[in-house]
Amino acid sequence: FIVSPGFTPTLGAAAADAGLPYLPGVSTVSEAMALRERGFRHLKFFPAEQCGGQDFLRALAAPLPDLLFCPTGGVDLAKAAGYLTLSNVSC
Repeated sequence: FIVSPGFTPTLGAAAADAGLPYLPGVSTVSEAMALRERGFRHLKFFPAEQCGGQDFLRALAAPLPDLLFCPTGGVDLAKAAGYLTLSNVSC
């Protein structure tokens, strides 16, 4: 599988050509919406804490209910439990 901190069309094409599962990274609503249009439903939220953390993901749950996130970047053991309570956090 491939996990990246962001997304480029070239990287997306390489992942598709390789036939590997791909978890692209986002840090803005526009990036999440653009990847949603490309068919992605599971996204890496990076850097999570620096980009709004749990509050940001909580705010995205209503307008983008079909997206699931894996937050990374500044998420430590103490913060992990809070993230995992969110409906749009899968891991």
